[in-house]
Amino acid sequence: MKIELLYSNRPEQSLSDPFPASNGFLFRLLKGDVCDPYLDPDGWFGPKKPLFTFRYVARIPLPYLAWRFGRRAGYIGWKAYGVDSEQYKGWLPASDVYPGSQALCLTCRPFATLSP
Repeated sequence: MKIELLYSNRPEQSLSDPFPASNGFLFRLLKGDVCDPYLDPDGWFGPKKPLFTFRYVARIPLPYLAWRFGRRAGYIGWKAYGVDSEQYKGWLPASDVYPGSQALCLTCRPFATLSP
């Protein structure tokens, strides 16, 4: 699975970092593979499969917005994540799980407290 970064106001920051590295906002436009599991009884890394996995290839830009102010942070939108853990082979085709594999999922975490 592959995703493409179309725009970022912080292009030096890794796609796998969900929060800005310093105070302020992080905005990205991404497209590519979407892999979003729903109704997963024991989490993405548990042995049980999600009841439904939403899969498609996004050909239009999908937004992601994150913020950080001190230890307070949050995000909303289409977040990039690595699909390279062996546990994903329990519910995804093995050909989709390889080093460097990435996908997008729709998520929202408006209130996070980061460690100092």
